[in-house]
Amino acid sequence: MGFPAIFNDEIAIAAKRRLGVSKEDAENYGVVGCVELSVPGKEFSHTEGLRVNWAKVLDLMLNDGICPVTGETMELKNKRNLGSIKSFDEFYQWYQEEFAHFVDLGIRGMNISDRNFPNRSPYPFLSSTMEGCLETGRDVTAGSTIYNFSTVNGCGMANTANSLAAIKRMVYQEKKVSPSELAKALHNKFESAKTLPEALVTRCPKYGNDDDEPDNILKDLADNFCRQIESYRNPRGGRFQTGLYTVEAHTQMGKLTGALPDGHLDGIALASGLSPSQGTDLSGPTAVIKSITKLNHRLLGNGMVLDLKFHPVFFQNEEKRRAFRNLVETYFQLGGMEIQFNVINREKLIEAQNSPQEYRDLIVRVSGFSAYFIDLDKVTQNEIIARTEHFGI
Repeated sequence: MGFPAIFNDEIAIAAKRRLGVSKEDAENYGVVGCVELSVPGKEFSHTEGLRVNWAKVLDLMLNDGICPVTGETMELKNKRNLGSIKSFDEFYQWYQEEFAHFVDLGIRGMNISDRNFPNRSPYPFLSSTMEGCLETGRDVTAGSTIYNFSTVNGCGMANTANSLAAIKRMVYQEKKVSPSELAKALHNKFESAKTLPEALVTRCPKYGNDDDEPDNILKDLADNFCRQIESYRNPRGGRFQTGLYTVEAHTQMGKLTGALPDGHLDGIALASGLSPSQGTDLSGPTAVIKSITKLNHRLLGNGMVLDLKFHPVFFQNEEKRRAFRNLVETYFQLGGMEIQFNVINREKLIEAQNSPQEYRDLIVRVSGFSAYFIDLDKVTQNEIIARTEHFGI
């Protein structure tokens, strides 16, 4: 079973209402592409307009603005000597400043592109289906429909929260490693500190386990991300909105992200959507839904994704199936917007990877969409295999 995705209408409608969509239109929302929320025939939102890799910002900060994967330089707003930063609060403030800087650069670039769409890339057929376009004789890219949003999505949320929690504990609380030593170890892919990755993974708190330390970091970053994005306007006269889902971007952006303080190795996939990092949600799915609902999903007008993987044994009797239903209902009661599942065991996925012709009909949920497992690239296959396999609630 690799298709199920369940949406909470109450939260989805509230997310659109707070962006100015009428009650009637919000209640008629549909899902565009993967999980993006949109009003049919009335909304043009560039739902994949921009995606910001939260973890890459931290990656650049710890490498003096130089990408450790490509060697390219990306200008930080304020370069800092890591040794001069004396507290986690100071480091965290620096991260938020750089984060906001790159969001601003991305949105300014989006608006430049948006201004050129009517002349360079109009959508005449789409415009003929949208309310307001035929009436005004203008293309949908010129802002002629009812709702004209632009969208910024996030990636690497869990990796960033876990990395910042690790820096807080290992560098500033327990002082097991200095900021410069940590940056050097990351730059050298942990070759100079072979025991450090295990300590970062096993001794530091992780989002998805109902632990307030990383959970509240992610919540704070998400609140600020949404607040900043919604402060902008686009050339079509519309607002900006936020999404926290990744489609396949977490695998592609992971390839361009170096080693991180959460133990992430360079080139490996980042966390899918708002899900915990692969294999780190060790306290069960109930803890996962408690972590993720500390965030305000009503801020996510473009949608979000929570991926969970269950072993088939979990559905073998009525009592367990009832517990699964209770989990979903509780998640929605806590304010969750969307949840999706893979019900398969790790061994079968590995078998499919090794003997693809025998598993041509195996469908899995990737991140907002479903696909035949054998058609996915190996990095994406490995990311799905690495997700925590839950046997119970």
